[in-house]
Amino acid sequence: MKKFIYIIVSIVAGVVVFLSARHFEYNPSFLTVELKAEYIEPDRFQLFYAFEENPIFIETNSINYRIKGLKGLQTISFNIPLNGKAIVGLRLDISSANNKQKPIYIESLSIKNNKQSLEYSNNILDAFTLNKYVQYKEGRFFTRMLNNKYDPFLVSKEIGPQIRELTKSKKYISVYLSLFMAIIVAIALYGFGFYSNLGSRIGGDQIVIAVFIMTISLPILLKISNIKESINNLENRKLVEKPEFQFSKSYSSKFETYYNDVFPFRNSLINLSSFLKIHLFKSSPFPEKVQFGSDHFLYLNNIEVKNSYTHSNILSQGDIHKYVITISDRKSRLNKEGIQYYIGYFPNKHSVYPEFLPWSMKSQIKKNFSLADQLQLNLSKHGIKYFNPKKQIITSKTELLYHKFDTHWNNYGAFVTYQAFFQEFKELNINPYSIEDFNVVYKTRFWGDLTRLIGTEKIKGYIETRPLFELKDTINSFTRIADDTLPKGSIRTSNNNCNNTSKVIFFGDSYSTYLVQFFSLHFKEVIYYRGAYNQTFVDKIKPNIIFELSVERFIYKHLSTDISESTNSVH
Repeated sequence: MKKFIYIIVSIVAGVVVFLSARHFEYNPSFLTVELKAEYIEPDRFQLFYAFEENPIFIETNSINYRIKGLKGLQTISFNIPLNGKAIVGLRLDISSANNKQKPIYIESLSIKNNKQSLEYSNNILDAFTLNKYVQYKEGRFFTRMLNNKYDPFLVSKEIGPQIRELTKSKKYISVYLSLFMAIIVAIALYGFGFYSNLGSRIGGDQIVIAVFIMTISLPILLKISNIKESINNLENRKLVEKPEFQFSKSYSSKFETYYNDVFPFRNSLINLSSFLKIHLFKSSPFPEKVQFGSDHFLYLNNIEVKNSYTHSNILSQGDIHKYVITISDRKSRLNKEGIQYYIGYFPNKHSVYPEFLPWSMKSQIKKNFSLADQLQLNLSKHGIKYFNPKKQIITSKTELLYHKFDTHWNNYGAFVTYQAFFQEFKELNINPYSIEDFNVVYKTRFWGDLTRLIGTEKIKGYIETRPLFELKDTINSFTRIADDTLPKGSIRTSNNNCNNTSKVIFFGDSYSTYLVQFFSLHFKEVIYYRGAYNQTFVDKIKPNIIFELSVERFIYKHLSTDISESTNSVH
């Protein structure tokens, strides 16, 4: 009995050591961006920064700096408050208030926290790319106006992951060293207790009581002593907020739910559980969210995608008839108003790479006819094309087209779809760019939104390359416009370098953001609206063209409300 007690005590001590070692993190509070530059004329320098959860440049995430005009170098410095968020991109608006600015010389740029830094001396273009309003000659930046517009800026390119490394929280001690320390302490404590005959002086019951009290008291003692752990949301959901105190039966249960989200060592325990299941047992700690496939593929497995990849969301004859009539009437009405309307979808990763699905997911697929196939078939009977790029994508699989560790396709998958779209709808008179028009650079990445759903930043041995597309002829590029009136995640672009004066609304989702770099090359203005078709928004914008394209698992959100609710409720 005593031997068993020594084992329990040693294990508990080892766990405490492991959690303590993994408990403390370094959390940068600021990211400092500092330049040494020469501005002959007074001006303003504006720094935009993009956070990981919404990687677009908006006015609210920017800092202005008033520049004095003088000969010689001056220091321009910004401190960006992080508040526990990771930054993935920077934009340097080098001249925002003086379109008569003389050539600008930037001697050095540093991006740093209080421990590490990225340094660029006379080679800022190694890290940033120019837009069309600024040119670089003989070591100086020349700003210019085009079509009565002035907006010279530089955008960070490949250094996005490096910036993120400077801004994310980091553990002081690695998980492997923490485990090693825990094992050593557990073995040493067991050896000391067992072989020193400690049990002869302390009863077994006393040890059990002490271990129990220590176990239930540790989180409370840590909370009282104000030893804090960084509360990182590893589960990609909103954590429960602290309830307001009140004398009621429901308060205790609400507080318990809140405390379960914020108690000390919570993240460490989640990380430990994930680490053991992923690396030791090779299984997902949250199989209801994410499943491990073969060839290092991870697959989303929530209800929405399950209904989609198992093809259990097929519409009834009544509902498909309602949908076809709705789309037919909408298209007819818009055409009478001079608005072109196009509808379709983008395949799930599950549909493009079914060969890598785990058996537990494959076995649930009962038929090959999907909701997208059903919509395409029934709309075609009414002379309406439903864009379905599945064939083109599958025939292009010599390239990796979807992220292995993420729910999204990659830029190559978006490029193949972009070409397929304009080749199918030739009436738009758009000649899509070819692959030769882009520089394609591959970057290594270890993580995605699926790794985070299972509570880890990366999985040992899991590495993928992600393609980045950069247009060779930047004179044809577009600009993004900040617009806080749009739904979260929406994007607005302007392009004065194309001959097409059309205004476009693109109703879509996160998959649409990968198409921005391609579609916006062909239209004067495009609004990528995050959501389903919205007649009020159409009436407000008065576009020339409307695209309504969603990822396969979100097709139901683009059905009419009554069909969407009935379809989603039965599965």
